[in-house]
Amino acid sequence: MFLAALCVLESGLQANAKPTFTTFNPGGAYGTDASAINDSGTVAGSYGCTSLQDHGFVRSANGGIATFDVPLSHSTDAEDLNNNGLTTGKYEYHGIFVGFVRTPQPGNRPQFAVQKPDTPNPQ
Repeated sequence: MFLAALCVLESGLQANAKPTFTTFNPGGAYGTDASAINDSGTVAGSYGCTSLQDHGFVRSANGGIATFDVPLSHSTDAEDLNNNGLTTGKYEYHGIFVGFVRTPQPGNRPQFAVQKPDTPNPQ
């Protein structure tokens, strides 16, 4: 119990402070998974849609949501982000999961650093 109270006091919250919850869903989402938050309150995660594909999103602290898909992917899952806005995660390409790094760019045109896997041979 002492450690929990110490953590609360060290984090700058009052011991009796009540948490605040903010709910959101990217447009068209049927399920949203917020995976990471950075120091400025930006959140990264993924959401599903009716096409049964996952898409990545980044939600700014002011509530703006940018959705994205890695080019040529069948599914995109954003899993972490840092204080510089770099988002990492995995995407599916022909049944293979591969990592990506998303770099934010002006005008909401992100750049992706991906290693495209070899397409598996059909059997």
